[in-house]
Formats: sequence, structure tokens, C-alpha cells
Amino acid sequence: MERSEEPRRWPRGSFLASLNPGDRDALLSMGTSRRFDAGAVLVRSGEPGTDVALLLDGCVKVMADSKEGRPVLLAVRVFGDLIGELAALDENPRSATVIAAVPTRARVMSRQAFLGFVTGRPAVGLTLQRSIVAKLRMATRYRIDVSGAPVVIRVARILDQLADSYGRAESAEVHIDVPLTQPEIAALVGAALPSVERALASLRKGGMISTGYRHYVIRDLGALRRLVS
Repeated sequence: MERSEEPRRWPRGSFLASLNPGDRDALLSMGTSRRFDAGAVLVRSGEPGTDVALLLDGCVKVMADSKEGRPVLLAVRVFGDLIGELAALDENPRSATVIAAVPTRARVMSRQAFLGFVTGRPAVGLTLQRSIVAKLRMATRYRIDVSGAPVVIRVARILDQLADSYGRAESAEVHIDVPLTQPEIAALVGAALPSVERALASLRKGGMISTGYRHYVIRDLGALRRLVS
């Protein structure tokens, strides 16, 4: 295991954070270390491939094409998360394109090695099942939001989810270290950019968030969660 993979705080909600220390250390020793520049494609939709990538640093965007051929942001994954586990399980072509949002490092392992590890450690297999279920629940929540919730609620819920899974607490604030643009937030919530801009302005005016270039800070997490409850 490389020095940079020695014990650290993995984001709550990530796959690695859910493992016990022994299983986590064993998984971190597997595969080959690879680095991806910002904009590099880790996997491409429709292509074959069953390797699994375990993100160690950085974050990636999960993308798909709409019926009109426009790229749509489906999700964000950060260090501690798995990429490509579905193709490893069913051996079907990749279901989405995954692009490094910032310089990203991962350990890449073969399907055979990953499945051997999972089947040999029941606790890891259960964690993998829970991880996949959590992603499905988030996708379901996303579809419900897109179908009817006001845009400000959709935006607030996405920020709450990012803060819960990937937030970094500083005093009474939570910094979301995922470099999303406002158009990408709009893609995540299924709304027009002007509507998202108004929603963010409303959340700022209410003292719940502050925003910078590709950076979001939750200033009043309690108020944000009361809004989406």
C-alpha cells in the first residue's frame, strides 16, 4: 500500500468509509495505481470493460447523453467511491461515461480480482449491496424531484446530499469540495440554468449557503434540511 493510502478520513457515505479497517486496508492494496488528468475519461458509455476503479483522490462526474444528444450529469463520485462495479457484476457494456472533474487517482483492479475479494469477505459483499441500493435510492429520489418539486427544493436537496456524503466541516459550516458548475447543478436537478441561479440566490438570501467559483458552503445546515424535509 502506498504511503498516500495510509489511514485517512474517507468521506462519509463513500464505499471505503463503510468498510471495517481490515477490509479497507486489504482493498487498498489491490490493483494498480493510476492517475487521471482533469477531463480524462475513466470509462465510456456503451463500451465493453469490466475493470473496477477505487477512487483514492479527486472526484469524477457520471455522464450520459439525453435523447437530444446533450451530455447530462447523472451523479458525482469522490475519493472512497467505486466506479464500474455494475459492469463487473453483470458483464454488460458500460452504462455511463465517467470523467475526472479534477486530477484524480484510483486503484484499478480486474473483475476477477474484485469479485474474488467480495465473495471471500461477506461483510464487503453486504457493503457493496448497500452501496448499490443507496445509488438506486438516490436515482429514485432524483426522478421524484424532477417530476414535481420546486427548483429551490431540488437544489437544496442536492446540496444536502453532497454535504452529507462529501462535506468537510469547518466550525459551524460545511464545505462541499466537489467542483460543480451551476450548469452542472442544473443538469443534476433537471432544471433550466436561470431557475437554478434564482434558487441559489434564494438560498444565499436565506443565509443557508454561500457560493464561490465551483465551491459551495452550507452555512446553516439545519435550516437547509428543514427546507427539504
